[in-house]
Amino acid sequence: MKKKLQHLTILLCFVLPFGLQAQMSDLIFSEYGEGPDYLELYNGTGADLDLSNYVLWKIINEGDWYERAFPLSGILKHGHTYTIVNYTADSALLAQADTVGPVAGVGGSSFTFMVTNGNEAFAIAKINAPGDTTVIDVIGEESGTTVPDNRSVAGVTDAGVLHTWVRKATVCGPNSNWASSAGTNATDSEWIVYGASDWSHVGFHGETCNGVATDLFFSEYGEGSSNNKYLELYNGTGRIWTCQIMCCGKSLMKETGMSVLTNSVEFWHTVIPTLLSIIMQTVHY
Repeated sequence: MKKKLQHLTILLCFVLPFGLQAQMSDLIFSEYGEGPDYLELYNGTGADLDLSNYVLWKIINEGDWYERAFPLSGILKHGHTYTIVNYTADSALLAQADTVGPVAGVGGSSFTFMVTNGNEAFAIAKINAPGDTTVIDVIGEESGTTVPDNRSVAGVTDAGVLHTWVRKATVCGPNSNWASSAGTNATDSEWIVYGASDWSHVGFHGETCNGVATDLFFSEYGEGSSNNKYLELYNGTGRIWTCQIMCCGKSLMKETGMSVLTNSVEFWHTVIPTLLSIIMQTVHY
């Protein structure tokens, strides 16, 4: 954005209205992996979430909600993920785990909640009150007495086996309709499908919900007559950033202390709280 200015003589700092920062509507599944097996949850709501208000449900092969339940616990901070990993997974993936989930001996074999064979169904259920829950996000769906086929996602056949799925950055809330979440191709799906053992996204989730930033960015540029020129930076990430900005051949007015950096190459340091924009004006002496 370019603005023509007639007069600009002071450094401006202001807080943008809170309503300009949209957030996710609730907890979501952000990743799924098979070979090895894991699930990742993400909180992008703008507030910390008490996970005891949620429970994970699972259906193995055919069945209905809820065949198996995994009550959650702890506080999940805004912008953070919660990863459930199969306890026999590779050590590199286990290092990213927040939990391995419940593990119990069943029929002489070891059963773990976090086992996938490609046709299981998972759900995030929100606890509204004791005995009252609402399914808010799903991977798969109830199948009654029919054993479902391996999951197809984003047009990828058998995506449920030996694949990793990552929720698209544009998904801004949970979806209890599996057909619309899975989609029929790479465009209409809510997921991006990668090959097996791709853990490059585990532990974070970049989302761009209605302008919520995942990093600091230049939000405006202005060029007017004489010294009426400026740059604006905006922090909408929900986190406090310490900045280092290199400038060449121009002077920048520093936010703290109103000191001036001049000549050639300079580094400018400051802290920008979330939802704050700062405007840096060129000055002349």
